[in-house]
Amino acid sequence: MGYVVAIGGANLDISARPNGVGLGRDSNRGTISTNFGGVARNIAENLARLNLDCHLISAVGEDTNGLALLQQTNKVGVKVGDVLRVPNACTGMYVSVNDLQGDLSIAVNDMAVLKHLTVAYLIEKQAFLTQATLIVADTNLSQDCLNALFEQVTLAPIFIDPVSVQKAPKIRNQLAKIHTLKPNRLEAEHLSGIPLTDDQAPTVATWFLQQGVANIVLSLGERGLYCANQHEQGWVKPLPVTVCNTSGAGDALMSGLVYGYLSGYSLLDAARFAQGCAALTVGVAQANCPSLSVAAVMQLLNSSMQIIH
Repeated sequence: MGYVVAIGGANLDISARPNGVGLGRDSNRGTISTNFGGVARNIAENLARLNLDCHLISAVGEDTNGLALLQQTNKVGVKVGDVLRVPNACTGMYVSVNDLQGDLSIAVNDMAVLKHLTVAYLIEKQAFLTQATLIVADTNLSQDCLNALFEQVTLAPIFIDPVSVQKAPKIRNQLAKIHTLKPNRLEAEHLSGIPLTDDQAPTVATWFLQQGVANIVLSLGERGLYCANQHEQGWVKPLPVTVCNTSGAGDALMSGLVYGYLSGYSLLDAARFAQGCAALTVGVAQANCPSLSVAAVMQLLNSSMQIIH
């Protein structure tokens, strides 16, 4: 099957959750946890747990957090030899505060170390990138790096996670070069300029297809996924699950879409598999589910009668 390359953010996640309704501008009792995260890094870990050969390209500092991140990420099966280690730099950090239901209230990220991941570095890795079976990238990369990636990789499909409303515009002029795009409601509205009500999901999806995106997967929270390409379109409902933490749900979804595509699934079947990955992930406190596996996803889908054809 070859190898997958995940390119983008890798950082230390600090997550806080109050014990009750949060009180603004005051100290709230609750729980605080630390884990290694970053969109690309999380996706890479999930792909390794799904038994795919996955390599990570990112940048970390040569500090305690960076060295520990590389060690832990490698331990779960991700190849980290191409991660840039930057002397005298701090590894990226992401601090999030979730509400009582586990949904994100506010987050702050410090990803300055990624400025060291340059176009020159990607050119240095060009042969490695062009021989990949699939590339999955996030928009934590600089505009120049994303442009260079689209120029360098012309054969392997590129999957993109837009990450946030602030960072999504980096791909606006490159939509025709994206194979699979997974925006949430706000990101899709910002890119398309079309209000994304549930009724408008087919219209928004069609807009992305008209721009040249091969597969569009609109991630609409509790409503589910609206998926479309030139051959099929439709809704894929989320699986019923007790939510503990939603912070890794989108990364798990993307991992499932990658796995489904490489396994030859149709888009809707890949989305069903992706929803299984997300359901397992939101049920744990971490951004990555330690028990994620193909067998675990299939068992969950079978128990929920979400059959993959």
